[in-house]
Amino acid sequence: MKNQIKSIEDLKTFVQYLNDNDKLFHFEDDPADIINFNTDKATFTDEECKILNKRIDEICELNLLEEAFELALACYEEAEEDYIQAWRASLTDEQLKQI
Repeated sequence: MKNQIKSIEDLKTFVQYLNDNDKLFHFEDDPADIINFNTDKATFTDEECKILNKRIDEICELNLLEEAFELALACYEEAEEDYIQAWRASLTDEQLKQI
């Protein structure tokens, strides 16, 4: 998160880092407004918010905001598919027949 974004590869690393740490958010939102729904507390510290705002500024300067959204969406879709596969794996043969 502390590395400057200078390329699409840096952007991919950044988005993956956020996803891997359960901190992925919509990049048009202010990081200071992101609340962890499990703890009802701020997801990011003040220092992290400053860094994230710098990274988002870099993304915008490189005109990579659309790519950032696409990468984040791909992470969400992958997580959803993993959830569906785990759910299906938990079903009995009888339950699967009813689907």
